[in-house]
Amino acid sequence: MPFSQRFRSDKPNVSAPRLTPIPENSRPITAKWVFKTKRDADGNIVKYKAQLVARGFMQMHGIDYHDTHSPVVSMSCLCLVICYGLKLNFRIRQLDFVAAYLNSKLMDVDIYMTLPPSFEDRYRQLPRSVCHLKKALYGLKQSGREWYAKTGREFPQNRL
Repeated sequence: MPFSQRFRSDKPNVSAPRLTPIPENSRPITAKWVFKTKRDADGNIVKYKAQLVARGFMQMHGIDYHDTHSPVVSMSCLCLVICYGLKLNFRIRQLDFVAAYLNSKLMDVDIYMTLPPSFEDRYRQLPRSVCHLKKALYGLKQSGREWYAKTGREFPQNRL
C-alpha cells in the first residue's frame, strides 16, 4: 500500500492532518512508520500493514499533554462479570472499534508533528511545515484518555 493512502480514509469521520507552518515556541514531535506483515497458519503472507504513529516519548507533561489516566478492566473483574452474566442468562456482546484512538479528538492542547518519512520530499515546497493534529494518533501519551473521554460522552447517548 502506498504511504499516501495512510492519509486517506474510507471513513468520513477520520480527517487528514492539516499542514501548517511551525508556530513559534512549539516543539513538534516526530512521526514513525510501523510495518507489519500478516501471515496465515501456513506462514504465507496474507497482507502488509503500515501504521503511522507519533513518537510520544518526545511529549512534555504540562505542555503537550495534561492527563493520561484511563481506566482498564482487570482480567479477574472481566471474568467475574461474564460468569455473573452467564448465571443470570444475560446476552453478552462484544464490541471492537477499528482504529479506536483515531476516532477521538485532541481536546486540551495543540499537537504539531513533523511530516512522516517519505512525505518530506512531496511537501518540500512548504518549508518547515508540520501537521497540526486535530485527532488522537497512536503513540501520543493522551490518546487513551481521549478515547475514554469520547466513549464516556457518546455511549450513554447511544445506549451502549
